[in-house]
Amino acid sequence: GGLFVLFSYHFFRYVSNRERPYLYYSLYALFSFLAYITVAENGFFRHFSSYFRFDNLSKDFFTTLYNGMYFLFFASFLDLRQKNRCYFRIATQPVYILIALSCFFFAVAKISGKNAFFEGYKLFFIFCISIQTVVSFIILLKIKNRLKWYIITGGVLLFLTSIVGEEAIRNLIHISYKKGDFIFFIGLFVENMLFSLALGHRQKLEYAEKMQVQSNLIHELKVNEKLKNEISRKNEINLRAENERIRIQQENTELAL
Repeated sequence: GGLFVLFSYHFFRYVSNRERPYLYYSLYALFSFLAYITVAENGFFRHFSSYFRFDNLSKDFFTTLYNGMYFLFFASFLDLRQKNRCYFRIATQPVYILIALSCFFFAVAKISGKNAFFEGYKLFFIFCISIQTVVSFIILLKIKNRLKWYIITGGVLLFLTSIVGEEAIRNLIHISYKKGDFIFFIGLFVENMLFSLALGHRQKLEYAEKMQVQSNLIHELKVNEKLKNEISRKNEINLRAENERIRIQQENTELAL
């Protein structure tokens, strides 16, 4: 429910201002919501999941999508395209390919009724997205932007909680399946909250920058107005001096006549 609220809020923010970070984040929250709605045991979300026939295949498919949105979000959020086009291509182009492949293999599995197609692709996806994560974190550490720490903290937190959610780790530390899932969902939700806070912080910085620009513009207008008045005053003095010169010249001419 929390993920759905985050999706709705930021999607409407995107509709109102057309900034891509809001779109990618809203899709990230939506696919996270759809990926794990299948684990609901009762209530509205369980009926929702049953009505749309979401299953483990759907869960894996939406998981690949929200993982892809993660990279598109941070690349757009940190303005990598403007700051370093090479970094931007490295962070996004492989993700577009993986998302396209996910859609293709999901469609093949649905049409053929054989999940083995997508299961095979999922192993390939995990390998590729792991490499992409390492490369992207190296890029994040290199760029100069304070907002990157929201992304890094959220990613590390989700990684740690996802490890706890693995069966082998659960058995090692002796926690139940539900408790492992609960820890993972807490990590997922906190990560989403961090991304939401990052967008809020970014908006605050943009607002402060706009206010500074506006303040500078007002100051410049005041300076220009002062200069304009000063120039008008000098022009008036010069005009009086010129009129006086003409008057004296006329008197001299009359005296000469």
